[in-house]
This record gives sequence, structure tokens and C-alpha cells, in this order.
Amino acid sequence: MKNIPILEHDCSDFAIEYVSGEYHPHEGETVWFIPYLALPDMIKLMALGEADESTAFAALRDDVSPVLAEVIDHWTWTGVKSDKPLGRQHNKTFYKPEGTDIAALSDKEIMYLVNAFFETTRAPEEKNPQPAS
Repeated sequence: MKNIPILEHDCSDFAIEYVSGEYHPHEGETVWFIPYLALPDMIKLMALGEADESTAFAALRDDVSPVLAEVIDHWTWTGVKSDKPLGRQHNKTFYKPEGTDIAALSDKEIMYLVNAFFETTRAPEEKNPQPAS
């Protein structure tokens, strides 16, 4: 049985807005997604994407964190405050996220990862739809 190829996503576009401008805490950092997700887990990610930033979001983030840990094969993310690698060591360069690390991320980072998963794993024809002839 062959393994599903993992897909790379550059996270340099993730930005946090400040009064003085933008901060890109994951500039030059990458996430590799496994482009497979069981339907119940897909529904969890989609529900989070549709939630507003209220108690619904807070309740869903706990369900989504382990799902993200499963679909992220490895990453080079570091902490926003500490600049230390997040997760447990996979090899000398890459780390594997764990549910607790993802749950500790900011809401904005979690939403970014959910959106990045869908963007990265979407079929090419869905990314650039061709007009009907």
C-alpha cells in the first residue's frame, strides 16, 4: 500500500495586525498536510470555519485541535513568544504537532491552519475553475 503524498504549505502569509503594522510570526515556516480526512473530522473543520468568534468557536476549537494534529504530518512552526519549535521532534529539522500544542495556539492561528488545510488539499480544478464552454 502506498502512502498518500503530503502537501506543503508556506505559512509566511500568516499575519497578526498591530497598531504599528503587521507581524508575521510564521514567516519562512511550513506545514505539510496529509490530504485525507474522514467525513466526521471534515465536518468538524468545516463547522469551525463557519463559527463566529464567540462561544461557538471556543467550543469547537477543542474538537478541532486533535483533527489538525492528525492532518498535519509535520511542520516548522515556532512559538510566537518563545521562537522555540512547537511539537515533538520528528527529525533534526521538522516537528510533529500534538493536540496540546495546537490547542495552545491562538484562535487566529487555528483558523489559519484550518483554512490552509482546505486551500492546500483542494483539487486543482477547484482552485482555478474553468469557465464552461
